[in-house]
Amino acid sequence: MIILAFIAFLAFITIFSLGLYVDFQNSRAAINRVFFYYCIAAALSAFAGFNSITAESIGHLTVWMYVQLAIWPFLLACQLHFVLVFAGRVKVLRWGVLLAVIYVPAIVLSGLNLFHDDFRWIPVREAWGGTWLPPTSSPLYDIASAWMVAIAVLPFLLCLQYACSETDPRK
Repeated sequence: MIILAFIAFLAFITIFSLGLYVDFQNSRAAINRVFFYYCIAAALSAFAGFNSITAESIGHLTVWMYVQLAIWPFLLACQLHFVLVFAGRVKVLRWGVLLAVIYVPAIVLSGLNLFHDDFRWIPVREAWGGTWLPPTSSPLYDIASAWMVAIAVLPFLLCLQYACSETDPRK
């Protein structure tokens, strides 16, 4: 348990420090800001994971479980946003449309994770720390899972397309 907690805490420190470093290099650049937001979401997720592992009671585990369930949709949305800015795809969409298409579903999914019965995860104490079991399948949960898979795979495909189409060897 101590090793897992140490790894999660080390991930929190590393990701947060990396985000601050990149943001301080040039905070006006859109790609640096989006990367900083991604690092903040990832650092919060790692910190929630650290606290889930070290939770001393089911009540504390439940609190950190809900924190992590509220963060992960934004982590995926920030990842897609970063790749769109990196690949130069933001010019295709206006910022308002881009933010609505990416972040509104994340807000809805985060709210569903916190307040809907179909998304209730079950906190469990294990010998190595706290974890949680996924909810039983429902149509709404399946739709949310499909969104999660799509928004996780799309950045990979965009990066692959960008790498294949880029002719400048410096990029």
